[in-house]
Amino acid sequence: MTPGFGSAEIAFQDGCRLLRHDAESRETVEQYFEAAAHADPEIAWLVAREWAAVADGRAAAWLRLAISTLPTRAGITVEPGTLPIVTEHGFAVHQVWRITVAADDRNGAVAALESARPRLLRTTDSGQELTATAFEATPAQSAHFYSPNNVTVHDKRASGPAIQLNCKDAILPVMARTVICIITDELARAGVTASLSTPPEPA
Repeated sequence: MTPGFGSAEIAFQDGCRLLRHDAESRETVEQYFEAAAHADPEIAWLVAREWAAVADGRAAAWLRLAISTLPTRAGITVEPGTLPIVTEHGFAVHQVWRITVAADDRNGAVAALESARPRLLRTTDSGQELTATAFEATPAQSAHFYSPNNVTVHDKRASGPAIQLNCKDAILPVMARTVICIITDELARAGVTASLSTPPEPA
């Protein structure tokens, strides 16, 4: 059956149901997801999440597509390969939680990353940014969400300032969206022109 293009949500949910109940039909599942994204490009974030949940390498390409749907901000660009999902033999194995900021105003970029740091610590796997009050009121042992273990700003790298999140290599596409949006928000607030990317670590 060829999925229709009438509703992004219907096509997406149909694809999710098929993925859960018939793991052998992944090519058909992909057709449903493509139909959903055709109708609503931002649904690519959720598609990436669904493929990641079953460790399918398709999650990597969907995350790149999802990043390309982010609204543009004056003077700030985000490379589609930012916070990439790493694949091996068709499987999604982990995600790289590091962003490098290339900016003429290096000091301004570092200050923006430092401002982003406490917000990033309160970002959850569902893509929420909790308030400081809500986050502190939730005991770690009873939390129904995952958030970064720590966040570090590196200001001495030759390639530019970088921010590293310790997320235990977890693959969390929806959280990645919020992480990118927080960083671009702080850069825009600081008036810094910048490009975000995740270059390979030096060997």
